[in-house]
Amino acid sequence: MQADKYAVTRPWRQVLLTGVDAAGARLVPARRQIRPCQVRRLLLIRRERFGDAITMLPAIARARELFPQARITWMLDAAYARFFRCLAVVDEIWTVPHWRAFLPRWPRFDLALDFHADLRTLVVGRVQARRLAGFGIRGGDFLLDVFPQFPWRDDAATRHVRLVESAAGADPAPVPPPRMPRSIWEPPRYAPSPGYVLVHPGAGQPGKQWPRRNWVALLRRLRQDNLRVLLTGSVAETVLCRSLAPAAAGSVEDWSGRTGWESLAALVAGAAAVVAADTGIAHLAQALGTPAVVLFGPNDPAVWGYRHAPYRALAQPLACSHCARARCPRVPAGWVSPCMDAITVESVVAALLGALRARSAGQAG
Repeated sequence: MQADKYAVTRPWRQVLLTGVDAAGARLVPARRQIRPCQVRRLLLIRRERFGDAITMLPAIARARELFPQARITWMLDAAYARFFRCLAVVDEIWTVPHWRAFLPRWPRFDLALDFHADLRTLVVGRVQARRLAGFGIRGGDFLLDVFPQFPWRDDAATRHVRLVESAAGADPAPVPPPRMPRSIWEPPRYAPSPGYVLVHPGAGQPGKQWPRRNWVALLRRLRQDNLRVLLTGSVAETVLCRSLAPAAAGSVEDWSGRTGWESLAALVAGAAAVVAADTGIAHLAQALGTPAVVLFGPNDPAVWGYRHAPYRALAQPLACSHCARARCPRVPAGWVSPCMDAITVESVVAALLGALRARSAGQAG
C-alpha cells in the first residue's frame, strides 16, 4: 500500500491513512467480488453537488449495460431529486437523510458503488450492501471489496464509468459526455425567446469567483455587440446579480433566485451560449448541448471539464495551479484568487464569440 495514493497533501495525513488502512485490512476479512449476474439490487452513492450528479449520467448508462437485470437505486440529495426523477435514468431515487443512511435497510442491496471516495459514504455502502466498490483515496480501503486504482488524470465522468466497469469486471469502453434531452424542460413563465447569452456569475466556492469588475466589463461588452443577456443565479447570488445588471448600462434581464433546477435547465437549453465559472450550470450546459465558456482557476479543466464540443474551458495557469482549494491561501479571505483574476475579459469575449460563430455555422450547415 503506497502513501502517495491518497488525495491529501500533508505527509502526516498520508502516514495516518496508511496506518489506518493497514490495521483495518487485518481486522476485516477478505471478501470476494460479486458477479454481475448476481446483482439484483444496485445502489449508487453520489449525494452532493448538482454538477457532480450530472457527471454520473454516463456511469448510470454503463451500469444499465453491465447490470441489465438489476434494480438501480441512486442515493441523492433531496434538493436534486425532482430534477433527476424527470430524467428517469434510475428505478429509484433515495433521499434518506445522511444520518439515517447508517441504519441498515431491508432488503439490502447486493452491490453498492461509492462515487464520493469519502470515508463516511464508504461506511454507508458497507452497511447497506453485501459488496462495496469504490476508491479509497481518502482512506477506507479495508471496507472495499473492489477498489481499482484511482484514474487521477481522467475527467469526472470517465472516473465514474471506470468504477462501474471495475465492479462488473468489464473492459474499459469509450465514455461519451453527459447528455440529457432538451425537450422535457418546460420554460418558466415569461421566459425570453431563445437566442440569448446566459451569464451565471456566481460560484459555490470563493476560490472560483471571477472579479466583479470583470463581470461588469463583460456585460457591457456583450451589450455593445447587441447581444441579449440573461443573468441567472441562486437565491444566495441575487445580491451579486442585482448589482451587476444596472452596472452593465444596458437591458440585462435578471433571473437570479427565480428558477429551480428544472426551469434553469429550460433557460440553459434556450440559450445561444453560457458563460460561467466552474460550477454546476457548466455541467448542465454540456449535458444539454449548449455552447459554454467556463472559467477555471483552482480546479484543473482537464480533470473537471470536458474535452467535447461545444465546451470551451478558459484557464490562466500560474506557478501554483491547480491547487483544487476552495479558497486561495495566498490572499486574505474575501479576495479573488490570483488564478481567476488572471483570466481577462478579452479572452472570455473571444471564446464566447467563437462559440457563437461555431453554433451559427453548425445550424447553417
